[in-house]
Amino acid sequence: MTGGSGVLAGIIARHLVTSQRAQRLLLLSRSTPDEKLTKELTELGAQVDTVACDVSDRTALAQALADVPLTAVIHTAGALDDGVVESLTPHRLDTVLRPKTDGAWHLHELTRNMDLAAFILYSSAAGITGTAGQGNYAAANAFLDALAEQRRTEGLPALSLAWGLWEDTSGLTAKLTDTDRDRIRRSGLRTITADHGMQLFDTATRSGESLVLAAPINPVRDGDGDVPALLRTLYPKATRRTAAGDASSVQWLAGLAPEERKQALLKVVRDSAAAVLGHAGTDSIPGTAAFKDLGLDSLTAVELRNSLGKSTGLQLPATMVFDYPNPAALAARLDDLLDPRIPSTTLLAELDRIEQMFDSVTFDEKQASTVADRLASALNKWQQISQPEGVAAVSLADADAGEILDFIDREFRNPTV
Repeated sequence: MTGGSGVLAGIIARHLVTSQRAQRLLLLSRSTPDEKLTKELTELGAQVDTVACDVSDRTALAQALADVPLTAVIHTAGALDDGVVESLTPHRLDTVLRPKTDGAWHLHELTRNMDLAAFILYSSAAGITGTAGQGNYAAANAFLDALAEQRRTEGLPALSLAWGLWEDTSGLTAKLTDTDRDRIRRSGLRTITADHGMQLFDTATRSGESLVLAAPINPVRDGDGDVPALLRTLYPKATRRTAAGDASSVQWLAGLAPEERKQALLKVVRDSAAAVLGHAGTDSIPGTAAFKDLGLDSLTAVELRNSLGKSTGLQLPATMVFDYPNPAALAARLDDLLDPRIPSTTLLAELDRIEQMFDSVTFDEKQASTVADRLASALNKWQQISQPEGVAAVSLADADAGEILDFIDREFRNPTV
């Protein structure tokens, strides 16, 4: 058993000895063996051997397994280094992949000629449903799932158990914050107790499948949480309100007066921030409080971006929360993006771009005439909307003498004369 000093290894070791009458265990671990666990298993009647071994080191693993009469392998070793995809450096990938994937592959190669009754890989639901901030961990566990399938096609025993979140705090989950646990809860996954986990273990080992997802599901309504796409057919659909009081209605936001929309957007931002941070309400999210002081990190920033995108219908960049550092500033930016009016500076920039195209564009005579007509039409439209209210735009070529004199009078009149 790899990861032999971990909490999950302890749970399965006790179960094997007490329920399946395992008589001898070999616990491999990079860290110091759990002497309390070893003593407990020994008192239950098992012979327990512990070896300090990094399973990602093939040579060390081969030495640890030499001359050992194995009948089963259980690979529970793993590591976490969570972060959004953009932050996953080669080092952070290697930290997570080595104990999971390298260790599993070495175990596969070193035991493939042994007469094993079981080859069980402790995988994770992250590799199947996806988990926020765990791109490296999801990849590592997806490898385990694929390895189990490959072993089955080769006629070798294999089971990949994709676990959800365990209730018992382990080395992998010790750093989870209340915000992290609330995020998992919103995805519809319940925690697994030790007793329930071992019931799932026994059921999975009898299933005959190469991959089993062992993750208790809490039937929340789709739309009330961050339900993984793969599981949404298991949830009843939420009926979305379209009344004026529903801040998630994009149509409602668009229909508000400018000042009302600004206040509504500030509420949307504060509500969303409270949700991703696991707060009960918006009272703890002041409009001028810096997001970094509220505890927002790169992962929760992406969650906030996704939530605001759903509420407003806007495509928002992942860095938006860091570009606009507090709820009021972020709400103001959302208001700018929702405002259908285009600032004149944007129009001037587009005109600059079009003028630059004149130097390199090629077209025939017919197209030249079409372009000229379109430019003239655009100019006429601009004159219509830019004239003072009540003053009609008039083409000088079509104007009579009175209209021309009126134009001169408006443009050149000196009020001091």
